[in-house]
Amino acid sequence: MNTLSTVAVAPLEGRNAIVLRWDAWIDEFDVPAAFHGLTAELDRASLPVHVIVDLTRNPNLPLATTINETLSGPFSHPMMGEWLVIGSNRRAEIVARAITAVGLRTNIHWFETLADALAFLETLEAHEAARRTPAFDGV
Repeated sequence: MNTLSTVAVAPLEGRNAIVLRWDAWIDEFDVPAAFHGLTAELDRASLPVHVIVDLTRNPNLPLATTINETLSGPFSHPMMGEWLVIGSNRRAEIVARAITAVGLRTNIHWFETLADALAFLETLEAHEAARRTPAFDGV
């Protein structure tokens, strides 16, 4: 029995982010479990969480399952931050267009490398921290 999932969810150490890693060949039955895990992480969050989607292995995404699980779970979750997608392929672009059209949100960002995504994440976290810090009014 294969105990390794072809779609894995893991927190990004020291960051307000989760990594969603896709292997090249996806077992369609792994997709719902991964998205349920992601949604459970969002349920426990006290601040919006960003998701780094690792497509660097050029996965063969099951379109209907991926779109359905994204829309029914994390995409509309109140603690869902931004989607930071590393790499791309035709199926991922179809998924992104579908969920953006249906979900009416534009929080998907595309990057070539993990370094680029992490730099963007740093900027996001800095802006969020600034918004949470009360302004000093000189009194």
